[in-house]
Amino acid sequence: MLNQTSDNLLWICITLLGVIIIFICLAIIYYFARVAHFSIKRKRDKKSDIFKDRKKRIVNVDEVSMFMTNLATALARLSSSKVGALIVFENKDNLEKYVQLGNKVDSPFFPEFVYSIFFNHESALHDGAMIVRNLRITSLSSYLPVSKRLLPVRYGSRHRAAFGIAERTDALAFVVSETTGIISFMKSHEHITLSNDSMQLANQLVDIFFDHYHPLINARTPMVVQKIKERLN
Repeated sequence: MLNQTSDNLLWICITLLGVIIIFICLAIIYYFARVAHFSIKRKRDKKSDIFKDRKKRIVNVDEVSMFMTNLATALARLSSSKVGALIVFENKDNLEKYVQLGNKVDSPFFPEFVYSIFFNHESALHDGAMIVRNLRITSLSSYLPVSKRLLPVRYGSRHRAAFGIAERTDALAFVVSETTGIISFMKSHEHITLSNDSMQLANQLVDIFFDHYHPLINARTPMVVQKIKERLN
């Protein structure tokens, strides 16, 4: 009887030891899987970023100037055709909940695509906002909260949505009026009317993004801004 009890205790101990070993192995596997996941994510995020983390952030001048040209071209073309548009740039504040309310995409920002989205009134995608994250289009037809302020009657739904997102977050909002073709920029309670000349507009965009767009604020130097404007002109 004593031997049987000892055998049972030994079997229980071996079983518990086996369970503990399996648990430890699973924990180790999970840990290294998470490390690998975050390592891959960091590499992917770093690759998609236009900055390199050093003592001072370095701007890819060619990429920024090309983006400013594309944005200016898209806005100027929308303006000349009086095609209404709302383009919002995510800044430090996360806009994911508004992205989820629209149609998620992952596309480079190029004028032909932007124009085709807002020009086609028969498409459901032309309404609402286009959201841009890390200089890539991430959402179409996203609906934004409208401003609670009492605004002049001349402002339509796009302008009210632009004011609304600018008041609630640090996002940068650009609106093209389908009535007048006027291009407007909103951030916080700031409202600026921009040029509809693509070259002059591109230079205005450089100043706006280096003044208000968080990834570029810390990288702003007179030399960097001058290089980008030289490429634009």
